[in-house]
Amino acid sequence: MSAARTLFDSIASEQDIQDLIDADEPETLHLDFKEILDSPNKKQKKERDELLAKAISGFANADGGVLVLGVQNKPRNLKPIAEVKCFEQEVNELLSRLVTYPVPGVETDAVPASSGVGKGYIKVLVPASDLAPHRSQKDKNYYRRTGDSFVPMEHYEIADIFSRRHHPVLVFCVRLWGSISERESRVLATAGVVNKGRAMARYPLFELVDIPKDLEVQPTHTLIRLDRWVQQQDAIKRHRYQGCSEDVIHGSEVLEFFHVIKDYEPLTRLTPTGDVERQLSARFAAEGFPVTESVLTLTKRDVDEALSGGTLTLEVDSRGNTRRTCIA
Repeated sequence: MSAARTLFDSIASEQDIQDLIDADEPETLHLDFKEILDSPNKKQKKERDELLAKAISGFANADGGVLVLGVQNKPRNLKPIAEVKCFEQEVNELLSRLVTYPVPGVETDAVPASSGVGKGYIKVLVPASDLAPHRSQKDKNYYRRTGDSFVPMEHYEIADIFSRRHHPVLVFCVRLWGSISERESRVLATAGVVNKGRAMARYPLFELVDIPKDLEVQPTHTLIRLDRWVQQQDAIKRHRYQGCSEDVIHGSEVLEFFHVIKDYEPLTRLTPTGDVERQLSARFAAEGFPVTESVLTLTKRDVDEALSGGTLTLEVDSRGNTRRTCIA
């Protein structure tokens, strides 16, 4: 879990915000406070939006961070926002217009004040972005979070990030679903990659490594060139697909390579929810994307959700964090 996500989740009350203010160095690489004026005039609203755009650009172009709205700067004190829910809606409407490109994965949440009906604070999670650099739409500058400040980026920094952005960004992806009969329960996991980058991924390589013996692996129907599927048994068992020029993964597209099948006895024989069930290890690469290894842990809870009739999608990002999305 990223430092920004951990910090965002730790802020649940007004006292949590006060504790951050009372710290020796309250503003850090991943934390910034902003005061929000009630009923601002046109000039004040323009300045406020410029500060928000600067902060979102700066966090997204660095390691991500959390912006806490509703804290006076000098002296630093709590200053809750009136009608905080309404202002949170306004912030969410602003997000797509503050920076280009819009930063994916930004989250907001209102934290109620201990006194005052409708008053509170807004915490904003800005993740580190694979689509960086992001430019403020208000003053047309690119920012980066450095220490406890947002600073304009130098030309060489912008050029470096642009050169990296136009590459594919592959993420290990598994789709999990199941079926139950009177005699057995079957779980099917389809393993592949999703391209989170803006450039096409050509010549993809995908390999499942060290597959447990009780799992059956088959190529998916999407692989037309089965001659490029290689099953190896050396020191470890592996299944590899080496793509050719016909195999291209566009941005946001998923390419599935293998079915991984596991049969169980009736559901009542399964161990309790929460126990670790299986680990899937994968190596993958493409033209412009280096060889990367990811490990995905499937828990009994994941298996139970799949067997209950839902389809569970799991993605492992570059930091090892797993994102789970279940569709009933």
